[in-house]
Amino acid sequence: MYSFDVFDTLITRNTANPWGIFALMKNRLCRERTENDIADYVIDNFFELRIHSEELVRKSGMFQNREEVTLHDIYKSMALCGCLDDRQIEYLCELEKETEIANVVGIDENIQRLKKLIEIGERVILISDMYLSADTISLMLQKADEIFKEIPLYVSSEYGARKTTGNLYRKVRDLERIEYEEWTHIGDNIYQDIEVPYLLGIKVELFSKAEQTLYEKKILEKYGDDSRLQLMIGAALRCEYKNETNAFHIGCRYAGPVLYSYAEWIVEEAIKNKTKRLYFIARDGYVIKKIVDVILKSKEADIRTKYIYGSRKAWRMASLSETHYNLYQLILWSHTFRIATLGDLAISLHVQLEDLYGYLPGTYRKNRNDTNISNQELEYIARKLSLNKEFKEFHLRELRVERMLAQKYLAQEIDIHDDYFAFVDVSGGGLTQGCLRELMKDRYPKAIHTFFFKIDRVNLVEGSITDTFMPGFLENNLTIEMMCRAPHGQTQGYVEKDGRIVPQLEKMETQLLIDYGFYEYERGILEFTERALEISQSNSIKIGSMRNVLLYMNHIAKKPSKELLDYFASMPSSESGRGNEVIEYAPRLTREEIKDIFLMRTVEPIEKFYKGTDLNYSVMRATEEEKEFIERCKREYDSAWGKLCRQELEREKKELYCRYGRAAFYPIRLLEEKVVLYGAGKFGQDLYYRLKTDPEHEVVLWVDKDAEACRANGLLEVYDVSAIDLKSKVQIVIAVMAEELADRIHHELKEKGVDCERIVWIQPYAYPGALVQWNAENIG
Repeated sequence: MYSFDVFDTLITRNTANPWGIFALMKNRLCRERTENDIADYVIDNFFELRIHSEELVRKSGMFQNREEVTLHDIYKSMALCGCLDDRQIEYLCELEKETEIANVVGIDENIQRLKKLIEIGERVILISDMYLSADTISLMLQKADEIFKEIPLYVSSEYGARKTTGNLYRKVRDLERIEYEEWTHIGDNIYQDIEVPYLLGIKVELFSKAEQTLYEKKILEKYGDDSRLQLMIGAALRCEYKNETNAFHIGCRYAGPVLYSYAEWIVEEAIKNKTKRLYFIARDGYVIKKIVDVILKSKEADIRTKYIYGSRKAWRMASLSETHYNLYQLILWSHTFRIATLGDLAISLHVQLEDLYGYLPGTYRKNRNDTNISNQELEYIARKLSLNKEFKEFHLRELRVERMLAQKYLAQEIDIHDDYFAFVDVSGGGLTQGCLRELMKDRYPKAIHTFFFKIDRVNLVEGSITDTFMPGFLENNLTIEMMCRAPHGQTQGYVEKDGRIVPQLEKMETQLLIDYGFYEYERGILEFTERALEISQSNSIKIGSMRNVLLYMNHIAKKPSKELLDYFASMPSSESGRGNEVIEYAPRLTREEIKDIFLMRTVEPIEKFYKGTDLNYSVMRATEEEKEFIERCKREYDSAWGKLCRQELEREKKELYCRYGRAAFYPIRLLEEKVVLYGAGKFGQDLYYRLKTDPEHEVVLWVDKDAEACRANGLLEVYDVSAIDLKSKVQIVIAVMAEELADRIHHELKEKGVDCERIVWIQPYAYPGALVQWNAENIG
């Protein structure tokens, strides 16, 4: 004879654990509060009352030598609160039975085995420790499969004996007239299904079910009364009764709950707004589209979806036009930490470096080499280029074909015959959507509508409507983009082929990601989606919840389990805007890299020493010994040892500072070869002598309002401000410390008729300094 345990062997529940049924009951009692006559006290505290009422009646039964209790016993115990009469007790009993039956899930693997045993003539029975009646459990089993209609079922509540004590096994032996050695029992519980029957002489087989992760157990301990969380975790568990790959596991148990919640919200908002067409932007939109398609199909919603290929690289520069030339904004929002050289800048502008030299300020035109540039210099160059009419004309000519192809691609792919369409993205600041609008506005002059999971800025782009799932800051928010991968590279641009415009895709990352198990990861997400949908519809509850998404995101971003950390950290990644290099998302740090990042680095951008995307994740991957070294480096940064370590790096800077003070780190190569210096205070003197010793610059005039006093103190080169040639084109550098004073000098020069384009002010710092460029359009 073969006996099967029932719960978690042949059938299970939609919820994460048995108590999830009580959370669903409380949810329904709350919804129907005005329709039932259950006291508010019972409804509001139902989850806790139900759990503790069972504990009380079981303990009470122990004193009466009763091994098992019934459902009616439990609710009689709950009635001790004084709020329930007999009719209400029966109502709650029926509600629990109804909820249990509605949330049954069959475990196909064991049901199929049971059927095969019956087919070959084996004797099969069912045995369960449970407070529910045999009739109720039989209905639950029959919902899973009709095969259970005729199979004998032995339930502890019917016989007053439990498997846990061995007495139910003894009772079944007598009723079935079977010897223990002729009996095999299959179940999931290591004690009552394995140890107890084994000691009786019954052959046993353990069924290994999907287990909750440590994190799932942790949040259920705190939020187990949340019906949405119960169903969310339950959906993930129901997908993993087989031995799945790690990629499937990560997609199902972690990414699935977060991305499904976002997709569920998109569909809800789209239906509410009467949206007819959703366009998912590559690459982040790839997985989201797959999830939304499953949801739309289940709802039979009349909304079409389409995946469009686009990127910052394909749309931002292409969006520039004669009337919309926000070049400064595009450069400063385009991963400036990755623009470390003039060559990098040329690539980001989509021009040749040799052509760019002709439009650069200062002495760059003279010294043509792909030199490193600081963020300060990049900002200045970006301002100058954005105001240079000749560069604008050249740049737009260079971008003409690129812009035309981008516009033709969008016209080909996007149906704008009415206003009922929207785009879907995941994360960003909204600037790329502004560029998309610029590319589309000749055909569609209205504002475009985009759904975001999260957005980094508020109302910075005109002409765009953004609906944001999570309008708030997410710590370590790059992880949401890491979850939204696609099995293809970044869109580089477009080409015309066979009468159609097709995207050009970067190919380096694609095969690496596929080999890493991307399609298994995607399958895990989609199987979770299908299961979550079934559960959501059967319980009339939307599973998505902002609090639960934040719980998951906090775990994923800040305190990931080892399996989660290793999976995402090792994933191939070429973050948008980084060029062609493909490395791990968060590579392990070498001891040398740890020292460079946490001890040796001064003002350099972190990207000079760290090649990954997420330094926090890399630190989490460190061994305990490495983490101790990281903490030591942080601790000792300002100590004598730390300063000694940086001594060689700082020596040259210190020597320059001793010679030129705060002028030592002024980026003089940004200045024209000939300048007028305004200001002869301490900083003005430092800058004057630095420029005088530089072979590429000439101070043609040095002026100060108090020139007479300066000359009396030996500064014979200083002249009165009146010596400035107002009509000259020579650049005027204001060399003062205070911004307020610099503003006054600027205003006075402007009042005298000096072209604002000539005036530059440097706010002195030890290094690297800050620079403001005044111009006729009040930029700066």
